[in-house]
Amino acid sequence: MAAIATTYIAIAYAGAVTFGFISLLGTLFMLIPFSDLGLGAAVVNSVSRRAEDAEREEIALDVTRRALRALIVVGIVVVVVAGILSAFSLWPSLLGIPQEFAGDANLAAFGVFCCVGAGIPFGLGQRLLVADNRTHLSTLISAITSIVSVGFTSAIALVAGPALLMAIATPAGILVAGIIATFVARKRLGWTWRQLFAGPPTRQTLTESLWKPAVPMLIVMIGAPLALQSHRLILAHVGSSAELSEYAVAAQFYVPALSIVTTGALALWPQFARGRGQQGRNWGVSLLLMALFGILGGVALALLLAPVSLLVSGGRVIVGFPLAISFAILLLVMSLHQPSAMLLTSTRGLWFQAVCMVALAATSIPLGVLTTPLLGAVGPVASTAAAVAITTLIPCIMYARCVVLRG
Repeated sequence: MAAIATTYIAIAYAGAVTFGFISLLGTLFMLIPFSDLGLGAAVVNSVSRRAEDAEREEIALDVTRRALRALIVVGIVVVVVAGILSAFSLWPSLLGIPQEFAGDANLAAFGVFCCVGAGIPFGLGQRLLVADNRTHLSTLISAITSIVSVGFTSAIALVAGPALLMAIATPAGILVAGIIATFVARKRLGWTWRQLFAGPPTRQTLTESLWKPAVPMLIVMIGAPLALQSHRLILAHVGSSAELSEYAVAAQFYVPALSIVTTGALALWPQFARGRGQQGRNWGVSLLLMALFGILGGVALALLLAPVSLLVSGGRVIVGFPLAISFAILLLVMSLHQPSAMLLTSTRGLWFQAVCMVALAATSIPLGVLTTPLLGAVGPVASTAAAVAITTLIPCIMYARCVVLRG
């Protein structure tokens, strides 16, 4: 409902073409989910085992503390770099945005990355909730993102502000949700702010390596967005404004569906991390459930995207059936991949995923660029679906099966 509301308000206020650029700017943060340097993996793996004994509790706190300090620095760097790009008006040329939108585009991009930079350390909040088996709380708090997004978009329209500033809505919502999640997670874990920010370092004999899982996770988090979130950039540079608008409207409904899949799958991570052999036997059941959701969700996308897009855009944008089918297939492929991705979170498993993600990015992006002139908005989506299946889904299922059999 939030996706429908924000899409309707933005298109009604700014028009279909401008909405495409709002979507492009508003999803820039998806290209840098690796801004946590992969440290979230180390935190989840460590905190999920904190209840084993007092030493594991001490290690979990130390890993979280060091990750938090590092991410504060990363957040500051992100804001400074975004500020420099905006000051020199470089965003329009980087993103393929027409010069008529240059002033507002630079301001909107800076606003987006201010929210992103501030939210990077707070992103650990939801990781901590997942590790503490409180995925339901993480999901509930994530709903605040949609509320803030609709409110921010509505406010821009009510005060007749620059339309491109609507791009800040989703990053602002994510920031608010991250802050709340961090406060809730800290309270549930029983840690004080002093322990998190200024506590003494854990003695060396207990210190768990922060970077062993973080390095391959960082590669995964670089490869995944390059392959899966580069579609708008490809369409902005190689496609047309109409194709970008069609893709933007379709993605407004695909992303929430994928979010449901990934959020549900996150609950498997701490379960597998505690006992990869035993818990791995649940992998087969998880695979079947994700396949069922992917099929049902894909059918819903294929049938509903065209009429819903027509409704929310006031007839200005209609998502064609080929694009709807492409998104449906991509949802199915991504759903099938999630159980394996959650099982393969040991250091060795993450390195295997890292290799797969490099292959995915190296395949998906060139295919998207080559097929866009021929297929329009369908090109990058269909290319990514095929690349995910070949380079990531099938290899990870085969490797996960070996892990389960070794039990």
